[in-house]
Amino acid sequence: MDSMLPHTRPGFDWIKFGALMISSKKAYEMAGIKNPREELDVAEVHDCFTITELAIYENFGSASGAKQRMI
Repeated sequence: MDSMLPHTRPGFDWIKFGALMISSKKAYEMAGIKNPREELDVAEVHDCFTITELAIYENFGSASGAKQRMI
């Protein structure tokens, strides 16, 4: 592991969580899910800030950018 703080690394993005994107893709593959937007009805996520929940949905692949809807 490098000694750089995450936000000082080249290419850092405040709303993309690499580990979440990789792990959700792997979980979808294990469950046989090809299109989470069509195949999932509900997802429960933890967020520490309101904006984080929207970012998580996008990282899960279940919503895309400005097209997210609050339920």
